[in-house]
Amino acid sequence: MWQLATRMGLSSHYTPFFRLWECEFQEDVWSGQLDLWTALSQFLRSAGISRPDIDEVIAASRAKFRRFDQDTRPFPDVRSTVLQLHASGIQIAVIVHTRLAATKLRERMEKVGIGKLVTRVLSQHGETAPADSSEWYQAALEALAGPP
Repeated sequence: MWQLATRMGLSSHYTPFFRLWECEFQEDVWSGQLDLWTALSQFLRSAGISRPDIDEVIAASRAKFRRFDQDTRPFPDVRSTVLQLHASGIQIAVIVHTRLAATKLRERMEKVGIGKLVTRVLSQHGETAPADSSEWYQAALEALAGPP
């Protein structure tokens, strides 16, 4: 997206460009308050990109996003580590701050062969985000049975 936007004439440096995303849009997307593509369109508009160029960036980003989603796989040794932990009797919970609901995350873990090894999946998606995400993580940890 950055490369395409700069080829279209965006005159900004990478860090301040994406800092705007992080400060103004990211949290709303992660909490489910704003659709990713709507937020991305608003973000690009606020960066000064024209409507036709925004449409092109969105179309290219959607295609790349689909490919990324289809190619999801764990980092090397994650599967074997999760298998060892599970075999040792350790219950595994996945706690994430993401745009995806827990059911979608579990589907992805099933696809890569670790879903049945994970006891619980908690996602902040769709919940009202607290002012500080660490509050949500702490509450999620406290909701689990046993020590984190």
